[in-house]
Amino acid sequence: MKKAGRSGYTLLEVIISMMLTAILCSAVFSIAITAQQSSNKIDRRVIANQCQRHLSEMLANYVSGDYSATNDRIAGPTSTTPGVASWYINGATGEDGRVIVDSCGACYALSPGVHTLTNFLPGWFEVQPFNGAISYTITNTALTNGNQPNVSISVTWTEP
Repeated sequence: MKKAGRSGYTLLEVIISMMLTAILCSAVFSIAITAQQSSNKIDRRVIANQCQRHLSEMLANYVSGDYSATNDRIAGPTSTTPGVASWYINGATGEDGRVIVDSCGACYALSPGVHTLTNFLPGWFEVQPFNGAISYTITNTALTNGNQPNVSISVTWTEP
């Protein structure tokens, strides 16, 4: 309460204004933190999509139009031993210089089944806390002049 002739604010007015300022500041910081976390999640999604696209382009290079040896689009090129595929991802070098490892070992990249790759995603994305993993599944569709591979690529990770 103000007395006549005195200028200034009462203690109650100062406390209320400080509380309102604190509430306003905490709301602003909360919005900023939420925006940063959302931005980080979006960044991880973009990286996952880029890795999926890169793997898809890489696998597209393994499809062959040569039916001469096995009459099969997905047999892959042969080594010195006829019928032995020599196109595989296992042992290839990734963009960051690490050696890619395919869970099926030295099998043809488009052989039917599930292939889980390690060292394909960025290194920080494959370890804690994200534990990112990329895998792809190959199924074959029979065509008149050979098989057509169907590829399904999946990138999974844990959001902290």
